[in-house]
Parts: sequence; structure tokens; C-alpha cells
Amino acid sequence: MNDNDTGDVRARMMAEQAVARMNGQLRRRIDEDACEGLVEAIIKTGEPDKFLFRREPFSAAPPRWSLSGLIARVVLKVQQWRGGQSGDKTSALANAYFTVRRRGAVGLVVTLLIALLVGVADFGMPAEVGLQMARNKAWQMPASGDIVIIAKDDRSERSFGSFPWPRRYDASLVDKLRLMGAKTISFEQTFANTSDYFNDSMLAAAFERAKGKVWLSTSYETLEDHRWPKEILPAFMFREKTQLASLYFRYDMFGYIREINYAKILGITRYPSQADILSNDTPYHISVKPNYAIDYKSIPTISAVDIINGNIDYSNIRGKTVFIAVTSTTGAINYPIMGRARVPAAYSLVIAAETVKAGIPRELGYILPLLVCATIGIACILNNQRKRRAAILIGGTVTLLLLMFVGDRLRFHVEMVPALLALAILGIREFTRSKIITAMTTNELTGLPNLSHLSFVKGYQNCIVVAIKIERYRQFIGQRPRDEQKILLRAIVARINVIAPGCVVHQGDDGLFVFLVPPDSGIDVDPMPGQLHALFTQDFLGGHGFQRIGISVGVNDDLDCTFDARRAVAIDRAEFSEFVTLQAVQ
Repeated sequence: MNDNDTGDVRARMMAEQAVARMNGQLRRRIDEDACEGLVEAIIKTGEPDKFLFRREPFSAAPPRWSLSGLIARVVLKVQQWRGGQSGDKTSALANAYFTVRRRGAVGLVVTLLIALLVGVADFGMPAEVGLQMARNKAWQMPASGDIVIIAKDDRSERSFGSFPWPRRYDASLVDKLRLMGAKTISFEQTFANTSDYFNDSMLAAAFERAKGKVWLSTSYETLEDHRWPKEILPAFMFREKTQLASLYFRYDMFGYIREINYAKILGITRYPSQADILSNDTPYHISVKPNYAIDYKSIPTISAVDIINGNIDYSNIRGKTVFIAVTSTTGAINYPIMGRARVPAAYSLVIAAETVKAGIPRELGYILPLLVCATIGIACILNNQRKRRAAILIGGTVTLLLLMFVGDRLRFHVEMVPALLALAILGIREFTRSKIITAMTTNELTGLPNLSHLSFVKGYQNCIVVAIKIERYRQFIGQRPRDEQKILLRAIVARINVIAPGCVVHQGDDGLFVFLVPPDSGIDVDPMPGQLHALFTQDFLGGHGFQRIGISVGVNDDLDCTFDARRAVAIDRAEFSEFVTLQAVQ
């Protein structure tokens, strides 16, 4: 046997190995006659040894710990669970990765980070206040009636003079309330300074007779030199006969009292808040946020002049906690009740106490709604149908609204502005993606990424570009029914994936297909044109029987030029090169 015969035998053996490998990778088995014809076609190329197809697909696996990579793996698992994924898993994972990237996984992360920044920096406070007003109106409730405000109002001022009163009137209030059976008597006033001996002695004696039922307020003032705040305490003669509660509270940019602090440290002493004292609740809470859904008009209010003159029924006081506070138009400091009128601060303190009695809502902040919003975003990425994604966004909006309104009823409180902002951004992005981006980057018929999508795959722009042009595409495929077109195009993509498994195929117009081969993939692009020609010698089964097509292949592996130039050259080579159709030899 001479060298030529030896070369022919070797060429046939290599070609048969290539066809056998290809026969195992194609979805439709090649019959015996077609296999022989394909062997002869490969031998005619002159380099049959280069047609040994890859044993292992290129692992186009996305970064394992990137969001898009994790979601792509979830997508693949869902497809396997539904039974809708078959074929090469690596190629399917690569396609899922690019699909996830196209649907905005990175955009979801950016959106959540923006929403998180809004929550941390409290930028959404004005909108949060507006939402809280709506929630308060939806769940408006009456006060328990166990806490009574003894109001030093305009009537009392007309009867006993302007404030501050002579302290004998306060002593009379303490004695009358004690005899009426008040459970606890709390003063909004501090009585930090002494007045005349006669009035002070009467008040101190009244405190002594109350035997620990009386609570006086403590406060503090900030010094001009910004040193440690100076505490304001009752005068010693009053302090030794009463108990002390902190009147420290914080108000918001809108002026309403937002938080009443427990155990405000003034100097070295810790004092419980007036809200806890009025609620008779122990142990005391760190802070209390008034629940302004409680209607301040339902808080029992009795004029001090009626108490002193004995003009009320004792049952209105017996067993209840009373809070003596200034409410007159000239003496009271007014704060707005959220979404309502400005009223004396005493009402906000009582509302805080009523909040303690009803059960302080558990503060969950903005994290839980953001987690719900993140779940909505991931669900949108996992679904490839626009109507389903729209339904998910609508359902997510309803879920967040229920979380907001029902949460207050179930005694947990969430801040909604960051999550609603994120949901609004997701909705806008979904609309633009559905109407614009998807149309720009996806082939309408097959759902494959189109050539415009190549500009979005920035991490793969150092790849070798391979372009394929189908001969007589319009006559072969374009005139068929849509369902049949999808089958034929799927078959074309499947054959391309035999050559470069794991590389995502992009579909252009008029039979143009482009895919990228990363330089570190181990895929040899030199024999690729011949391999593709050999693959496409197999007949395609269409509506009119078996059809044979020709292709033209363009490759550009010049990594020194820009990606756009590399892509343009590869496409030009595919479109303007001569079509080669290898006919199967009979």
C-alpha cells in the first residue's frame, strides 16, 4: 500500500469519526446513505482531520457568584423541572445567562441599592408621612378612655387667672383628684422653681397626702456653649414627695411629635417617659412612637375648673390615670396631629400612652418591603412572557399595599417609600424593556438575541466573531408558516451549537447568524467554516419535504481591532463570500 492509499484510508477514518460524533450530537439521526454522503463531502474538503468535533462543550458558565449567574442557574432548574429544557446544559446555561442579563438583573441590583440609599438617608420622609396619613385615616380608632386629660383651658384661665397659677390651685386639683379615686396623677409641669412659701407649702402637702401617686415631669435645656444639656428637675421640696418622668420627645421636620423617649439620660439619672407612666405599663419601653390613628377627639378631657369646683361625676375619674396639662390658647405649645389640626402637646403624649396600652407596633423598617420588591424583580426576570411579568408587578403592588395597611392592623409597622420607589423603577424599566429594549435586542420570531444585542455583551467583546449567511433564506424559510419557520430556525441553531456548544447564537435579518467564540474557550476556529459546510449538507425537513441549503461563513479573529470592526468584517465576509453547498455523494 503506497502513501496515497494510506492517506486516503486515514482521511476516510477521520471523516467517519467526525460523522459518527456529529450523528450523536444532532437531534435527528442521520440515515446510513446520508452518513456516507457526508463522509465523502468531508473528504473532499482536503483536511478531514480538522473535522473532529469537540468532545466537551465550551463552558460558557457565567460567574458563579454574580446575580445574573445565580438567576440563570435558577432559570435552568425551573426549565428542567417543567420539562422544557433539553440538549446541552452548558449551552442552555449560557443562553439563560444572556437572557437574564437582557432582562435586567444588574438593573434590579442598582434599583434596590437606590431604594436602600433612600431608606438609609430618610430621603423619602415627606412621602412616608403622606402614606402614614392615609393609613391613619384607614384604621382610625377611638382612645381607650382610661387616660383623662385635666385641661388648664381657657375656662380655667378665666376663672383662676393666667398661667402659671398660684400653686394652691394645683394643690386643690391633687386633693380633689385623689378623693375622686384617680389611680395616677401626672403633671405636664415641672415646678422647677419655688414661688411664695404659702402656695409651695400647700402644694407640697398635697403631694404628701397623695402618697406616691403623683408624677412630675423632668426636662432639659441646651446651654449656649453647647455643653452637656442641663437637666431641669422639680424643686427639692416637691421632688422628694413625688416621682419623676421624662417629658423628652422628638418632633419631625413637619412639626408633629414623632417619638417619646424612655429613660432619657439627664446627667446620671434615668427617667421613664410620661407615655409609659400614663399607660401604667411596666417594664418601660425604650421609646414610643404615637399611633396617630387614635382619634385625639376621643380622649376624655375635663376642664380643671370643673374638678376644682366639683362639678363632675366621680365615676369619670375613679380608677383612671389623669394627666394635668395646659391646653389654653395662650399657655399651651401646640403640635400638629399627623394629618389633622394643631393641638396641645398633651394629646400627643396621651396618644403615645394609648399606643402602649393597645400594643406598640413592631418596627420592621424598610427591609421587609424591599425583600418583597426584590422577589418581584427576580420573578419578572424568571418569566419570559410579558403578560406574566405585568401580572407579577400588579400582584406585587397589591402585596405591598396589603403589607402597608394590614400591617398596622396586625401591629407591625413598615416603611414603604423605598420599596414603592423600587417597584416604580421596575415598572418603568419593564415597560421600556417590553416596548423598546426587547424589540431592539430580540428576534420577534424565535426570541433569540439579535445583532443589536451584541452591543450589550460587554464582557464578551474580546471574542472571535463568526458570521453565517444562509443561502436563499427568503425562499427557503421566509415564505413558510411561522410555526414551521420556528422549527427550521431551531434546527439551524442546533447545528451551529454542534460546532461551538455554549456559544450564544445571535440572529440577524435575511438569514444572518452571528456567534462569539471567547479566545480562551479552546475552540479552534480555523476548521469551523468547513465543519459548518459539512453540517449543512444534511437535508432539512420542511413543509415541502427535505430541503438542502447552502451557507457562507465569515470569521474574524483579529483581536487587535475593535469589537465593532471585528463584527462588521465577519458579517461582510459572510454576506459577500461565495456560497458553498456540499452535495452528498450517492
